[in-house]
Amino acid sequence: MINFILISPNEMLKNKFKLVCKNLENVNFLNSFFDDKSAYVWMQNFDVDFVFLDLFLFDADAISFSEKIVREFSGINVILVSDFLSKEIIECAKQIGIKNIITTNISENILCEIFSIQHDKFINNNLNANNVQIGCNTFKLMEEKIALICLKAGISPRNLGYSYFKEAIKITVYNPDVMGKITKELYPMVAKKFDTTASRVERALRHAIDVASLSDGFKKLDEILGCSLVASNRRLTSSEFIALVADKISLEIL
Repeated sequence: MINFILISPNEMLKNKFKLVCKNLENVNFLNSFFDDKSAYVWMQNFDVDFVFLDLFLFDADAISFSEKIVREFSGINVILVSDFLSKEIIECAKQIGIKNIITTNISENILCEIFSIQHDKFINNNLNANNVQIGCNTFKLMEEKIALICLKAGISPRNLGYSYFKEAIKITVYNPDVMGKITKELYPMVAKKFDTTASRVERALRHAIDVASLSDGFKKLDEILGCSLVASNRRLTSSEFIALVADKISLEIL
């Protein structure tokens, strides 16, 4: 029996894990935790084979905590969960000894692959890095498509909102439900990434939209996204732009 836990503040991710594990034999989803402290106590008292650790922990450094798990629990395999891969994150993971990073868009097939391959490799103490490479390719393609749409819409890299829009769109691609919690979850997540505040993120996005609405590129968004809101000359809001681009990207990539 393979036992694993999830450490993530993302309730939707927890429910997704429950769903995909429903039909998996010999796999036991023991528990989920919102914080590292509770999970650490659990690992000290129960048998755990795998820990799926979300990089977006609100009150903890997930990388440092994953290093602590690897150092103190030799029998536990750590799988990082992140929709935003970068060379820095991958390099840190490799240095710690973690070779697998998955996205929140987890599927039953991915879990089966991880458990079957990783369990065998765990016995031989030799982890496989294929999942990281797959994640990088998808991430790079998504980055390119989002950047291209922003540029065509008249949102320039010189504008601070450009980077914020890219981050917000990536989050929404893998977690569409966050659009119902924009001010409480989406903007704070973007703010944490750039070490700023949610209110500043919101203002920067609004300013980027104001500037883009004056450009010819923004007026052609209906051609890029099939957006009737622009065609009817109604000003597109930041949240509408994020939702429309995220929807287009998810249909093309995922």
